Amino acid sequence: MKFKLTDILNNTILLEGRLEDMKAKYEGNDDVIDTLSQGDPSDNNKYLGWMAKQYFNQDYKDSDLIIQVVGKFNISGDRLKKQGFPSDINQYKTLSEVEDVFGKLSRRDAPSKKELKGYGELVYDGPKLYIIAPRNWEGSCKFGAGATWCVSMTDRDSYWKQYSEHSLFYFVTSKTLPSSDTSYKIAIQKNMNNGSNTYWDVPDNSSKTPQNSDITPEILAIVEEHSIEIKKYIHKKLIEDMVSGVPSTLTYVNIMKTKESLTDKQLFKIIMNDITVLNPNEDSDIFRYVVKRLNTENTIKLLKTSYSDFTKLLGNDKILTWVDENTERLEKLELASSLKGHLKTVSPNIRSKIQKWGMTDEAWVAYETTSQYVYLGDKETQRPIGEIYVVDKFDSSSYEVISQLRLKMKHKDVSLYGVNSKKDELSMYLDGNVPDEVMRNIKITRIPEPTTR
Repeated sequence: MKFKLTDILNNTILLEGRLEDMKAKYEGNDDVIDTLSQGDPSDNNKYLGWMAKQYFNQDYKDSDLIIQVVGKFNISGDRLKKQGFPSDINQYKTLSEVEDVFGKLSRRDAPSKKELKGYGELVYDGPKLYIIAPRNWEGSCKFGAGATWCVSMTDRDSYWKQYSEHSLFYFVTSKTLPSSDTSYKIAIQKNMNNGSNTYWDVPDNSSKTPQNSDITPEILAIVEEHSIEIKKYIHKKLIEDMVSGVPSTLTYVNIMKTKESLTDKQLFKIIMNDITVLNPNEDSDIFRYVVKRLNTENTIKLLKTSYSDFTKLLGNDKILTWVDENTERLEKLELASSLKGHLKTVSPNIRSKIQKWGMTDEAWVAYETTSQYVYLGDKETQRPIGEIYVVDKFDSSSYEVISQLRLKMKHKDVSLYGVNSKKDELSMYLDGNVPDEVMRNIKITRIPEPTTR
Protein backbone atom coordinates (compact mmCIF):
# COMPACT_ATOMS: atom_id res chain seq x y z
CA MET A 1 0.00 0.00 0.00
CA LYS A 2 1.36 3.41 -0.97
CA PHE A 3 1.17 6.27 1.53
CA LYS A 4 -0.17 9.55 0.26
CA LEU A 5 1.23 12.80 1.51
CA THR A 6 -2.28 14.00 2.36
CA ASP A 7 -2.84 10.94 4.56
CA ILE A 8 0.37 11.64 6.47
CA LEU A 9 -0.47 15.31 6.90
CA ASN A 10 -4.02 14.58 8.05
CA ASN A 11 -2.81 11.97 10.51
CA THR A 12 -0.23 14.39 11.93
CA ILE A 13 -2.85 17.13 12.30
CA LEU A 14 -5.18 14.67 14.05
CA LEU A 15 -2.45 13.54 16.46
CA GLU A 16 -1.41 17.07 17.38
CA GLY A 17 -5.01 18.25 17.65
CA ARG A 18 -5.98 15.56 20.13
CA LEU A 19 -2.85 16.24 22.17
CA GLU A 20 -3.57 19.97 22.38
CA ASP A 21 -7.23 19.34 23.21
CA MET A 22 -6.27 17.16 26.18
CA LYS A 23 -3.73 19.69 27.43
CA ALA A 24 -6.38 22.39 27.27
CA LYS A 25 -8.95 20.20 29.01
CA TYR A 26 -6.61 19.21 31.82
CA GLU A 27 -4.73 22.44 32.11
CA GLY A 28 -1.50 22.39 34.12
CA ASN A 29 -0.89 18.68 33.57
CA ASP A 30 1.16 18.74 30.38
CA ASP A 31 3.73 16.25 31.67
CA VAL A 32 1.07 13.62 32.42
CA ILE A 33 -0.64 14.16 29.06
CA ASP A 34 2.70 13.85 27.24
CA THR A 35 3.47 10.60 29.08
CA LEU A 36 0.07 9.13 28.19
CA SER A 37 0.43 10.30 24.58
CA GLN A 38 3.81 8.65 24.25
CA GLY A 39 2.32 5.43 25.62
CA ASP A 40 -0.69 5.52 23.27
CA PRO A 41 -0.20 2.47 20.99
CA SER A 42 -2.15 4.04 18.11
CA ASP A 43 -0.43 6.29 15.63
CA ASN A 44 -2.76 9.25 16.16
CA ASN A 45 -3.58 9.48 19.91
CA LYS A 46 -6.81 7.57 19.39
CA TYR A 47 -6.81 6.35 22.99
CA LEU A 48 -5.46 9.53 24.60
CA GLY A 49 -8.86 10.98 25.62
CA TRP A 50 -9.94 7.76 27.34
CA MET A 51 -6.55 7.36 29.02
CA ALA A 52 -6.64 10.93 30.37
CA LYS A 53 -10.19 10.40 31.63
CA GLN A 54 -9.06 7.31 33.58
CA TYR A 55 -6.15 9.20 35.10
CA PHE A 56 -7.99 12.37 36.15
CA ASN A 57 -11.67 11.39 36.51
CA GLN A 58 -11.52 7.81 37.68
CA ASP A 59 -8.54 8.46 39.95
CA TYR A 60 -6.22 5.86 38.41
CA LYS A 61 -3.00 7.75 39.13
CA ASP A 62 -0.84 5.05 37.60
CA SER A 63 0.08 6.06 34.04
CA ASP A 64 2.17 2.90 33.53
CA LEU A 65 -0.82 0.68 34.34
CA ILE A 66 -3.12 2.67 32.05
CA ILE A 67 -0.59 2.45 29.20
CA GLN A 68 -0.13 -1.29 29.79
CA VAL A 69 -3.89 -2.02 29.73
CA VAL A 70 -4.48 0.11 26.63
CA GLY A 71 -1.58 -1.56 24.87
CA LYS A 72 -3.15 -4.92 25.57
CA PHE A 73 -6.55 -3.66 24.43
CA ASN A 74 -5.05 -2.36 21.18
CA ILE A 75 -3.88 -5.81 20.08
CA SER A 76 -7.02 -7.59 21.27
CA GLY A 77 -9.51 -6.02 18.86
CA ASP A 78 -10.16 -9.14 16.78
CA ARG A 79 -10.51 -11.37 19.83
CA LEU A 80 -12.93 -8.97 21.49
CA LYS A 81 -15.13 -8.87 18.38
CA LYS A 82 -15.10 -12.65 17.91
CA GLN A 83 -16.14 -13.21 21.52
CA GLY A 84 -18.85 -10.56 21.58
CA PHE A 85 -17.13 -7.84 23.61
CA PRO A 86 -16.99 -4.16 22.61
CA SER A 87 -13.88 -3.36 20.57
CA ASP A 88 -14.34 0.40 21.11
CA ILE A 89 -12.53 1.37 24.30
CA ASN A 90 -14.90 4.29 24.86
CA GLN A 91 -17.66 1.79 25.68
CA TYR A 92 -15.77 0.92 28.85
CA LYS A 93 -16.25 3.38 31.72
CA THR A 94 -13.32 2.31 33.85
CA LEU A 95 -9.97 0.57 33.64
CA SER A 96 -11.39 -2.20 35.83
CA GLU A 97 -14.06 -2.97 33.23
CA VAL A 98 -11.42 -3.47 30.58
CA GLU A 99 -9.37 -5.71 32.88
CA ASP A 100 -12.50 -7.72 33.75
CA VAL A 101 -13.12 -8.38 30.07
CA PHE A 102 -9.58 -9.64 29.61
CA GLY A 103 -10.22 -12.08 32.45
CA LYS A 104 -13.39 -13.35 30.70
CA LEU A 105 -11.85 -13.89 27.32
CA SER A 106 -11.93 -17.65 26.87
CA ARG A 107 -9.64 -17.71 23.87
CA ARG A 108 -6.82 -15.63 22.46
CA ASP A 109 -6.43 -15.70 18.71
CA ALA A 110 -3.14 -15.17 16.96
CA PRO A 111 -2.66 -11.69 15.50
CA SER A 112 -3.72 -11.18 11.90
CA LYS A 113 -1.24 -10.58 9.06
CA LYS A 114 -2.17 -6.92 9.22
CA GLU A 115 -1.30 -6.74 12.94
CA LEU A 116 1.96 -8.62 12.39
CA LYS A 117 3.16 -6.61 9.40
CA GLY A 118 6.41 -4.85 10.20
CA TYR A 119 6.43 -6.03 13.81
CA GLY A 120 6.83 -9.81 13.97
CA GLU A 121 6.40 -13.24 12.46
CA LEU A 122 3.84 -15.87 13.42
CA VAL A 123 6.01 -18.95 14.00
CA TYR A 124 3.26 -21.28 15.24
CA ASP A 125 -0.52 -21.15 15.63
CA GLY A 126 -2.00 -24.17 17.36
CA PRO A 127 -5.10 -25.10 19.39
CA LYS A 128 -3.56 -24.12 22.75
CA LEU A 129 -1.08 -21.38 21.98
CA TYR A 130 0.60 -19.29 19.34
CA ILE A 131 4.20 -18.09 19.02
CA ILE A 132 5.43 -14.80 17.65
CA ALA A 133 9.03 -13.88 16.88
CA PRO A 134 9.19 -10.08 17.34
CA ARG A 135 11.09 -8.44 14.52
CA ASN A 136 12.15 -5.30 16.36
CA TRP A 137 11.76 -3.36 19.60
CA GLU A 138 8.41 -2.00 18.47
CA GLY A 139 7.21 -5.55 17.86
CA SER A 140 8.54 -6.62 21.24
CA CYS A 141 6.53 -3.88 22.91
CA LYS A 142 3.41 -4.67 20.88
CA PHE A 143 3.34 -8.42 21.47
CA GLY A 144 4.96 -8.34 24.89
CA ALA A 145 2.23 -6.09 26.29
CA GLY A 146 0.85 -7.46 29.56
CA ALA A 147 4.22 -8.86 30.66
CA THR A 148 6.98 -6.99 32.50
CA TRP A 149 9.85 -8.11 30.28
CA CYS A 150 12.63 -5.55 30.02
CA VAL A 151 12.91 -6.08 26.25
CA SER A 152 9.27 -4.94 25.95
CA MET A 153 9.62 -1.73 27.97
CA THR A 154 7.90 1.02 26.00
CA ASP A 155 10.01 3.87 27.36
CA ARG A 156 13.46 2.57 26.32
CA ASP A 157 14.94 0.27 23.70
CA SER A 158 18.34 -0.24 25.37
CA TYR A 159 17.51 -3.69 26.77
CA TRP A 160 16.18 -4.92 23.43
CA LYS A 161 19.37 -3.75 21.70
CA GLN A 162 21.57 -5.31 24.36
CA TYR A 163 19.91 -8.74 24.38
CA SER A 164 19.22 -8.99 20.65
CA GLU A 165 22.97 -8.82 20.00
CA HIS A 166 23.27 -12.41 21.22
CA SER A 167 19.72 -13.75 21.59
CA LEU A 168 16.55 -14.45 19.61
CA PHE A 169 13.15 -14.02 21.28
CA TYR A 170 9.94 -15.99 20.88
CA PHE A 171 6.75 -14.84 22.65
CA VAL A 172 4.45 -17.75 23.49
CA THR A 173 0.85 -16.75 24.29
CA SER A 174 -1.70 -19.20 25.68
CA LYS A 175 -5.11 -19.20 24.04
CA THR A 176 -6.85 -20.58 27.11
CA LEU A 177 -5.12 -19.48 30.31
CA PRO A 178 -6.64 -16.39 32.01
CA SER A 179 -4.66 -13.16 32.05
CA SER A 180 -4.30 -13.57 35.81
CA ASP A 181 -2.11 -16.65 35.24
CA THR A 182 1.57 -15.70 35.34
CA SER A 183 2.26 -18.23 32.58
CA TYR A 184 -0.27 -17.06 30.03
CA LYS A 185 2.64 -15.41 28.26
CA ILE A 186 6.15 -16.85 28.16
CA ALA A 187 9.17 -15.27 26.47
CA ILE A 188 11.69 -17.79 25.18
CA GLN A 189 15.16 -16.26 25.03
CA LYS A 190 17.36 -18.39 22.77
CA ASN A 191 21.07 -17.72 23.13
CA MET A 192 22.56 -17.71 19.63
CA ASN A 193 26.05 -18.55 20.91
CA ASN A 194 25.28 -21.78 22.76
CA GLY A 195 21.68 -22.56 21.73
CA SER A 196 20.35 -22.59 25.32
CA ASN A 197 16.82 -21.46 26.21
CA THR A 198 15.76 -19.25 29.10
CA TYR A 199 12.03 -18.90 29.83
CA TRP A 200 10.50 -15.71 31.28
CA ASP A 201 6.97 -15.63 32.71
CA VAL A 202 4.70 -12.56 32.90
CA PRO A 203 6.29 -11.11 36.09
CA ASP A 204 9.73 -11.63 34.45
CA ASN A 205 10.84 -14.63 36.51
CA SER A 206 13.34 -16.80 34.65
CA SER A 207 13.56 -20.58 34.41
CA LYS A 208 15.52 -23.14 32.45
CA THR A 209 12.31 -25.11 31.81
CA PRO A 210 9.00 -23.78 30.42
CA GLN A 211 6.58 -22.54 33.10
CA ASN A 212 3.64 -23.51 30.86
CA SER A 213 3.14 -27.27 30.33
CA ASP A 214 1.61 -26.61 26.91
CA ILE A 215 5.09 -25.68 25.69
CA THR A 216 5.92 -29.28 24.82
CA PRO A 217 9.09 -30.73 23.25
CA GLU A 218 7.25 -30.68 19.92
CA ILE A 219 6.59 -26.94 20.29
CA LEU A 220 10.21 -26.32 21.24
CA ALA A 221 11.35 -28.27 18.18
CA ILE A 222 9.42 -25.80 16.00
CA VAL A 223 11.15 -22.90 17.76
CA GLU A 224 14.53 -24.58 17.35
CA GLU A 225 14.02 -25.15 13.62
CA HIS A 226 12.97 -21.53 13.13
CA SER A 227 15.97 -20.23 15.12
CA ILE A 228 18.37 -22.26 12.98
CA GLU A 229 17.02 -20.64 9.83
CA ILE A 230 17.18 -17.18 11.40
CA LYS A 231 20.75 -17.76 12.59
CA LYS A 232 21.73 -18.84 9.09
CA TYR A 233 20.46 -15.53 7.76
CA ILE A 234 22.20 -13.54 10.51
CA HIS A 235 25.37 -15.59 9.97
CA LYS A 236 25.28 -14.96 6.22
CA LYS A 237 24.69 -11.24 6.68
CA LEU A 238 27.55 -10.99 9.18
CA ILE A 239 29.97 -12.64 6.75
CA GLU A 240 28.87 -10.29 3.95
CA ASP A 241 29.51 -7.26 6.18
CA MET A 242 32.92 -8.55 7.30
CA VAL A 243 34.05 -9.27 3.74
CA SER A 244 32.91 -5.83 2.59
CA GLY A 245 34.89 -4.25 5.45
CA VAL A 246 32.20 -2.88 7.78
CA PRO A 247 34.45 -1.70 10.68
CA SER A 248 32.15 -2.70 13.55
CA THR A 249 32.07 -6.33 12.39
CA LEU A 250 35.84 -6.80 12.11
CA THR A 251 36.44 -8.43 15.49
CA TYR A 252 38.12 -11.57 16.79
CA VAL A 253 34.78 -12.80 18.19
CA ASN A 254 33.03 -12.54 14.82
CA ILE A 255 35.84 -14.31 12.98
CA MET A 256 35.80 -17.16 15.49
CA LYS A 257 31.98 -17.30 15.26
CA THR A 258 32.01 -17.67 11.48
CA LYS A 259 35.37 -19.38 10.86
CA GLU A 260 33.92 -22.78 9.91
CA SER A 261 31.75 -21.14 7.24
CA LEU A 262 34.45 -18.94 5.74
CA THR A 263 36.36 -19.93 2.64
CA ASP A 264 40.10 -19.26 2.66
CA LYS A 265 39.51 -16.42 0.22
CA GLN A 266 36.91 -14.82 2.51
CA LEU A 267 39.14 -15.26 5.57
CA PHE A 268 42.03 -13.59 3.73
CA LYS A 269 39.83 -10.69 2.63
CA ILE A 270 38.31 -10.17 6.11
CA ILE A 271 41.68 -10.00 7.88
CA MET A 272 43.11 -7.86 5.09
CA ASN A 273 40.38 -5.32 5.98
CA ASP A 274 41.90 -5.03 9.47
CA ILE A 275 44.95 -7.16 10.24
CA THR A 276 45.05 -6.01 13.88
CA VAL A 277 42.46 -8.72 14.68
CA LEU A 278 45.38 -11.15 14.33
CA ASN A 279 46.68 -10.00 17.71
CA PRO A 280 45.60 -12.82 20.05
CA ASN A 281 44.55 -12.32 23.65
CA GLU A 282 45.39 -14.53 26.60
CA ASP A 283 42.61 -17.03 25.91
CA SER A 284 42.91 -17.38 22.17
CA ASP A 285 45.30 -17.45 19.27
CA ILE A 286 43.60 -16.48 16.05
CA PHE A 287 47.03 -15.90 14.50
CA ARG A 288 47.99 -19.57 14.63
CA TYR A 289 44.55 -20.51 13.28
CA VAL A 290 45.00 -18.19 10.30
CA VAL A 291 48.50 -19.53 9.59
CA LYS A 292 47.10 -23.06 9.61
CA ARG A 293 44.29 -22.12 7.22
CA LEU A 294 46.16 -19.84 4.83
CA ASN A 295 49.76 -21.15 5.06
CA THR A 296 52.91 -19.15 5.75
CA GLU A 297 53.18 -17.40 2.39
CA ASN A 298 49.65 -15.95 2.47
CA THR A 299 49.97 -14.95 6.12
CA ILE A 300 53.09 -12.92 5.26
CA LYS A 301 51.12 -11.30 2.43
CA LEU A 302 48.43 -10.35 4.92
CA LEU A 303 50.89 -8.78 7.31
CA LYS A 304 52.38 -6.73 4.50
CA THR A 305 49.02 -5.15 3.57
CA SER A 306 49.58 -2.53 6.28
CA TYR A 307 53.12 -1.99 7.58
CA SER A 308 51.87 0.45 10.20
CA ASP A 309 49.58 -2.22 11.68
CA PHE A 310 52.28 -4.83 11.16
CA THR A 311 54.55 -3.05 13.65
CA LYS A 312 51.71 -3.12 16.21
CA LEU A 313 51.36 -6.87 15.76
CA LEU A 314 55.10 -7.40 16.21
CA GLY A 315 54.63 -6.24 19.79
CA ASN A 316 53.18 -9.69 20.39
CA ASP A 317 55.99 -12.16 21.07
CA LYS A 318 54.17 -15.01 19.33
CA ILE A 319 53.86 -13.07 16.09
CA LEU A 320 57.35 -11.57 16.30
CA THR A 321 58.90 -15.00 16.86
CA TRP A 322 56.82 -16.59 14.10
CA VAL A 323 57.84 -13.96 11.54
CA ASP A 324 61.48 -14.29 12.57
CA GLU A 325 61.41 -18.08 12.22
CA ASN A 326 59.39 -18.25 9.01
CA THR A 327 61.06 -15.71 6.76
CA GLU A 328 64.21 -16.18 4.71
CA ARG A 329 67.13 -13.76 4.58
CA LEU A 330 65.86 -11.84 1.51
CA GLU A 331 62.35 -11.61 2.97
CA LYS A 332 63.79 -10.19 6.20
CA LEU A 333 65.73 -7.55 4.25
CA GLU A 334 62.54 -6.50 2.45
CA LEU A 335 60.55 -6.35 5.70
CA ALA A 336 63.26 -4.33 7.46
CA SER A 337 63.30 -1.82 4.63
CA SER A 338 59.50 -1.51 4.51
CA LEU A 339 59.04 -1.32 8.30
CA LYS A 340 61.83 1.21 8.83
CA GLY A 341 59.54 4.23 8.70
CA HIS A 342 57.07 2.77 11.21
CA LEU A 343 59.37 2.12 14.19
CA LYS A 344 58.94 5.34 16.18
CA THR A 345 56.49 3.87 18.68
CA VAL A 346 57.74 0.29 18.95
CA SER A 347 59.74 -1.16 21.83
CA PRO A 348 63.57 -1.46 21.71
CA ASN A 349 63.20 -5.23 21.45
CA ILE A 350 61.15 -4.99 18.25
CA ARG A 351 63.37 -2.26 16.84
CA SER A 352 66.54 -4.29 17.40
CA LYS A 353 64.94 -7.38 15.86
CA ILE A 354 64.04 -5.46 12.71
CA GLN A 355 67.49 -3.89 12.60
CA LYS A 356 68.90 -7.40 12.70
CA TRP A 357 66.71 -8.35 9.73
CA GLY A 358 68.15 -5.39 7.82
CA MET A 359 71.88 -6.16 8.25
CA THR A 360 74.09 -6.08 5.16
CA ASP A 361 75.39 -9.39 3.84
CA GLU A 362 78.86 -8.62 5.24
CA ALA A 363 77.48 -7.75 8.66
CA TRP A 364 75.27 -10.83 8.61
CA VAL A 365 78.24 -13.14 7.92
CA ALA A 366 80.19 -11.54 10.75
CA TYR A 367 77.20 -11.89 13.08
CA GLU A 368 76.72 -15.55 12.22
CA THR A 369 80.41 -16.46 12.71
CA THR A 370 81.21 -14.64 15.96
CA SER A 371 80.05 -14.63 19.57
CA GLN A 372 80.16 -11.95 22.26
CA TYR A 373 80.62 -12.50 25.99
CA VAL A 374 80.81 -10.31 29.10
CA TYR A 375 82.02 -11.04 32.60
CA LEU A 376 83.35 -9.44 35.78
CA GLY A 377 87.09 -10.02 36.12
CA ASP A 378 90.23 -9.30 38.08
CA LYS A 379 91.63 -5.86 37.25
CA GLU A 380 95.20 -7.16 36.90
CA THR A 381 94.86 -10.61 35.35
CA GLN A 382 91.55 -10.01 33.51
CA ARG A 383 90.50 -13.54 34.49
CA PRO A 384 86.78 -14.09 35.13
CA ILE A 385 85.52 -13.90 38.72
CA GLY A 386 82.21 -15.75 38.54
CA GLU A 387 80.09 -16.58 35.50
CA ILE A 388 80.55 -15.59 31.86
CA TYR A 389 77.48 -14.40 29.93
CA VAL A 390 76.68 -14.71 26.23
CA VAL A 391 75.34 -11.41 24.88
CA ASP A 392 73.74 -10.33 21.63
CA LYS A 393 73.36 -6.71 20.56
CA PHE A 394 69.95 -7.59 19.07
CA ASP A 395 68.66 -9.17 22.28
CA SER A 396 67.24 -6.75 24.85
CA SER A 397 67.91 -9.20 27.70
CA SER A 398 71.65 -8.78 27.05
CA TYR A 399 71.45 -5.12 28.06
CA GLU A 400 69.74 -6.15 31.29
CA VAL A 401 72.65 -8.57 32.00
CA ILE A 402 75.21 -5.80 31.53
CA SER A 403 73.22 -3.45 33.78
CA GLN A 404 73.20 -6.07 36.53
CA LEU A 405 76.94 -6.61 36.21
CA ARG A 406 77.59 -2.87 36.48
CA LEU A 407 75.62 -2.83 39.73
CA LYS A 408 77.77 -5.62 41.13
CA MET A 409 80.93 -3.67 40.25
CA LYS A 410 80.01 -1.08 42.88
CA HIS A 411 80.42 -3.65 45.61
CA LYS A 412 83.50 -5.52 44.31
CA ASP A 413 87.00 -4.53 43.23
CA VAL A 414 86.48 -5.82 39.68
CA SER A 415 86.16 -4.55 36.12
CA LEU A 416 83.68 -5.37 33.36
CA TYR A 417 85.21 -7.17 30.36
CA GLY A 418 83.93 -8.08 26.94
CA VAL A 419 85.13 -10.75 24.52
CA ASN A 420 84.53 -10.86 20.76
CA SER A 421 85.51 -14.35 19.65
CA LYS A 422 84.91 -17.09 17.13
CA LYS A 423 81.46 -18.61 17.23
CA ASP A 424 80.80 -20.28 20.60
CA GLU A 425 84.49 -20.19 21.57
CA LEU A 426 83.80 -19.62 25.29
CA SER A 427 80.39 -21.29 25.48
CA MET A 428 81.81 -24.36 27.23
CA TYR A 429 83.43 -22.20 29.95
CA LEU A 430 80.41 -20.14 31.11
CA ASP A 431 81.15 -21.18 34.70
CA GLY A 432 84.24 -18.91 34.50
CA ASN A 433 86.90 -21.65 34.61
CA VAL A 434 88.68 -20.72 31.35
CA PRO A 435 92.00 -22.53 30.66
CA ASP A 436 95.10 -20.31 30.54
CA GLU A 437 95.80 -21.26 26.93
CA VAL A 438 92.34 -20.09 25.88
CA MET A 439 92.69 -16.86 27.86
CA ARG A 440 95.95 -16.08 26.03
CA ASN A 441 94.38 -16.54 22.60
CA ILE A 442 91.23 -14.44 22.97
CA LYS A 443 90.89 -10.72 22.58
CA ILE A 444 89.65 -9.18 25.84
CA THR A 445 88.37 -5.60 26.04
CA ARG A 446 87.79 -3.72 29.26
CA ILE A 447 84.40 -2.04 29.15
CA PRO A 448 84.64 1.42 30.72
CA GLU A 449 81.99 2.63 33.12
CA PRO A 450 79.47 5.02 31.59
CA THR A 451 80.34 8.66 32.09
CA THR A 452 77.97 10.83 34.10
CA ARG A 453 77.20 14.49 33.50
